[in-house]
Amino acid sequence: GDPLEDRRFGCVHGQGRQELFWTTRLHFSETAKVCQDAPGAWAGRTGGRIDGDKPGRGNGIRRGNGIFATERLELTQNAAGAWKRIGRKKTDCRNMDLDTTLDGDAGGARALRREDLLELAGRHGTPLYVYDATVIRRQMARLREALGGVADVRIHYAAKALTTLPVLELMRRLGCGLDAVSIGELEMGLRAGFAAEEMMFTPNGVAWEEVERAVALGVQVNLDNLPQLEAFGRAFPGRKVCVRINPNIMAGGNRNISVGHSRSKFGISVRRLPELLELVRREGIAVNGVHMHTGSDILDLEVFLQAVDVLLGVAKEFPEVEYLDFGSGFKVAYKPGDVQTDMAAFGRALAERVEAFGRERGRPVAMVFEPGKFLVSEAGHLLVRATVVKAGDA
Repeated sequence: GDPLEDRRFGCVHGQGRQELFWTTRLHFSETAKVCQDAPGAWAGRTGGRIDGDKPGRGNGIRRGNGIFATERLELTQNAAGAWKRIGRKKTDCRNMDLDTTLDGDAGGARALRREDLLELAGRHGTPLYVYDATVIRRQMARLREALGGVADVRIHYAAKALTTLPVLELMRRLGCGLDAVSIGELEMGLRAGFAAEEMMFTPNGVAWEEVERAVALGVQVNLDNLPQLEAFGRAFPGRKVCVRINPNIMAGGNRNISVGHSRSKFGISVRRLPELLELVRREGIAVNGVHMHTGSDILDLEVFLQAVDVLLGVAKEFPEVEYLDFGSGFKVAYKPGDVQTDMAAFGRALAERVEAFGRERGRPVAMVFEPGKFLVSEAGHLLVRATVVKAGDA
């Protein structure tokens, strides 16, 4: 009945607590309680005790894909995002995004304001990291709009950018897959509710045991060197694998964040394409995707499109290729008025190339992107408190 005061990340779950979201305080109605069966799976029920060990037991709850329906559930939120009251009727919660908007509809969302952040700092103390889901949704919408010219576009969030569990759960609810570079990131993805087939493992210089672990988990593997690709073909005959190509093109904000040039440790150099093709033929390796990632903070679209042309040329050598993965690297604003990648122009130019590639091979191909910083960098706030103000010399 009373608000759940002063409990960061709090919610009712049997005798314990579970993570819910990172900037919220929940208020429960007099007749509703909430429990969680799995990440993102919430249930409400009328009266009585919810058994945290066996969610779904008792009157008022029915199970459905881990998410339940409820007789009556009232939830409100006083800061970022909010839940609209659900009336006195059975409501199927399976497709409900519980942290959608301030007014309960997708058009009413707004970003956190100064007063919201001050209220959060007062409630939780400082230092405090806060991530704004509305900003993440806005960036996702920008990306999908820019890439709307291609029929089959898949977004894989690059977990390296921010692996906070609630952010991963949000990305899953927004329809993303996950790009992981370590077993730890894969395991975080599983905790966040991603299915194995929704994740890609793109390692660089890892021990062979990590590749074996990724295969055992059932995720798509993306390899960037010939020795491990050869070992993969022998250890897992017939299993589909993606190959990461280095287009030997310098792209990115500076050399430290450019990873597609000739001296980069990432990817199989395009100059070694004959060796790659011979290895694939000899070992009977099933290549179902080709991948590249040229760098970060890319502003020069012509340079990026040159790399795209290189990747398309490589893909023509693999008749069974199912998707083209172009990585990411879009420039974001680091300060007000800062220059950014022209997403609309980029989307138009890329769509033309990918559609032409599909027509030439007689069937369409999926296009994959792996944004990370583009989605989350503008969503974060670090709240700190000044302990003293010291004046210098006049």
